[in-house]
Amino acid sequence: MERVAEAFILPPGNKFFPRHVKAAYGQWKDEHPDRGPQSAEFSVSFRAEHGHGPSFKQLGDGLGWALPRSVLGFVVTRLVVNEWLARTGEVPWTLRPGPTAQQQGIVLPAARKPAAALSPLS
Repeated sequence: MERVAEAFILPPGNKFFPRHVKAAYGQWKDEHPDRGPQSAEFSVSFRAEHGHGPSFKQLGDGLGWALPRSVLGFVVTRLVVNEWLARTGEVPWTLRPGPTAQQQGIVLPAARKPAAALSPLS
């Protein structure tokens, strides 16, 4: 059922992963309960340092997630589906905090400016 739902939620492309990848993800996720907030916070700090969001590999390396590429791809896919991360396109370096992260106060620096700091246009 989840695979059918993903077909309607995710952008086109091969988003189906083999069972062994999903099984490896299940074991890994139990050991990483804070993966959502950690990945969103990392995307903010990475962007502040480099001027763009991290790639999948840079995210995994930066957080010390020593995972095979296929499992890391599934991890990032789940983080995007659960809205901890968002992508702006199919090009690398587009990961940034998603709506769930933003609701937790994990946002890009440009979005942190309070409205009162802006001068009125009178």
